[in-house]
Amino acid sequence: MAKRKASLKNRPFVLIIRDGWGYNNDSSEDEYNTIKQASTPVDDMLMAEYPNCLIHTSGLDVGLPAGTMGNSEVGHQNIGAGRIVPQESVRISKTIQDGSFFENKEFSNLIKFVKCNNGKMHVMGLCSDIGVHSLLDHLYGLLELARRNDVQDVFIHAFT
Repeated sequence: MAKRKASLKNRPFVLIIRDGWGYNNDSSEDEYNTIKQASTPVDDMLMAEYPNCLIHTSGLDVGLPAGTMGNSEVGHQNIGAGRIVPQESVRISKTIQDGSFFENKEFSNLIKFVKCNNGKMHVMGLCSDIGVHSLLDHLYGLLELARRNDVQDVFIHAFT
């Protein structure tokens, strides 16, 4: 089948997002690829006749750290914005690297409260090295914050 002309002038435009569909052009993997094993006449026709493209959905391409697997939330956010949206994990990591993390007003208030009340610092949150919703480096940043401010008692409540 010949591809239709790519002119979109005065024509409807349809954006189809197929979460979990996957794409692998390595034919040596076809026997393990359920999409390639299935009968997909509508997909076959759409791919053959209409303009289409693949997008990268992980790492720096969607505002995540390099090498980090993406997810539907991040993918949809970037598609909706029409640009790369730096994710919170990247923004937090940048503040740790540039030092502004350690000058954060809320963190300063926390340290002041702990020290003035002879208290203990409790850190609660996701603890993962996957990188979509949390990074271990962020926990290490909080521990470094405590060390820099001579907070002795730190308790970690990790959600894994």
